[in-house]
Amino acid sequence: MSLKTKILIYSALLYVLFLQPAVAQDNWVLVEGRSWTPDIETIQELKTNYIQFIKNESIAQGNPIDDPSSYSFQYQGRTLKGHLYIFINAFCESPQDWPVEEEMYFVLDGGKCYFQLKYDKRQNKFYGLVINGEA
Repeated sequence: MSLKTKILIYSALLYVLFLQPAVAQDNWVLVEGRSWTPDIETIQELKTNYIQFIKNESIAQGNPIDDPSSYSFQYQGRTLKGHLYIFINAFCESPQDWPVEEEMYFVLDGGKCYFQLKYDKRQNKFYGLVINGEA
């Protein structure tokens, strides 16, 4: 393999790992700035099980979300009265010119394009799905 080819591969790898926008790399983005940061194992567990919870709960609420994996997600470790949980914010359209890695992106209305839920770290379960209303 030539030096030029090696440099191209290395450059492409650097772009994918460090320069590409966070939402494009993985549709899950950590928003820091709260009381704790979830560990990788907890996030992997969360990512493994979120689709079925969102599908089932949205159907139960009468507002089915058919393909949760097509959404982008922000997540943040939070604490309420000593209880650790992960707050999850979801949106179907990636915001333009919004620092999704730095600040939660909330939209009023918008229907099922926007929703939030929580994940209980201790009990390893989701709860509190709230789907935005329509204007």
